[in-house]
Amino acid sequence: MALTLRDYQHDAVDGVRAAFGAGHRRTAVVMPTGTGKTAVAGEMARRTAERGGHTLFVTNREELVDQAARPFVDGFGLSTSIEMADRRGSVRDQVVVATIQSLQGARLERWPRAHPSLVVVDECHHAVAPSYLSLMEHFTGRVVGFTATPDRADDVGLGEVFGAIAYRMEMLDAIQGGWLVPVRSVRVKVAGLDLSRVKTRGRKTADFQDEALAKALRVEGVLQAMATPIVEQSGNRSTIVFCANVAHAHDMAAMINRHGAGMAVALDGSMDGDTRRDIISRFR
Repeated sequence: MALTLRDYQHDAVDGVRAAFGAGHRRTAVVMPTGTGKTAVAGEMARRTAERGGHTLFVTNREELVDQAARPFVDGFGLSTSIEMADRRGSVRDQVVVATIQSLQGARLERWPRAHPSLVVVDECHHAVAPSYLSLMEHFTGRVVGFTATPDRADDVGLGEVFGAIAYRMEMLDAIQGGWLVPVRSVRVKVAGLDLSRVKTRGRKTADFQDEALAKALRVEGVLQAMATPIVEQSGNRSTIVFCANVAHAHDMAAMINRHGAGMAVALDGSMDGDTRRDIISRFR
């Protein structure tokens, strides 16, 4: 039996159908993290399967593949296979979940252009990258992208790839609707931290430049001033700390571990798959 969708998830599905009906081959859905984008994708895949079609779900992280595949099987009863590394997806399955890294070059070319009839792109704000564009140009089916963060730091908009935003839900809407817990923020003033000379990028987001920000944050006194309240606020709770870049993440983990050996570990994309999976498994 399929999962029971929430009202706004039905609205998202209807929005995608309307966008396709209006002639848009590519459309996007914007929903905050935690509001069930996979459930929306699962319902769309179920409807596609009812018409005899197939769905390709594309993610950009190896760790997310099995997690993404589970709802299609458990929640919607769809036959599902995985295309990644030494695992091969099957054109016979109703859903194939793949990493964008796996569907490149000759490996992408082996897939018939008309298969699948629906392509779902997770974290579709990455879709302006050549790897995504080549994938979407290879397949002739309709494309729906999902993202919680439509604004990119380089100001390249979703409109460059997707013809319409089929549905949009803001974080405040989700909080007021009771679907997400309210955000409780704590502001910490850090003595000695000067961001006045750190340049920004992007007219819309005005994000700090990663390398310049990391340089300002990787000062001994600044690291210490940030690590102490992190430890105090987190207590015994599992905690994720987002950092400016890889070097900053490792410095921050080392500083937190001064409060207690083995409290923190840095995780980044340069690590091999087994190490990443072990760290994530232990964190869970």
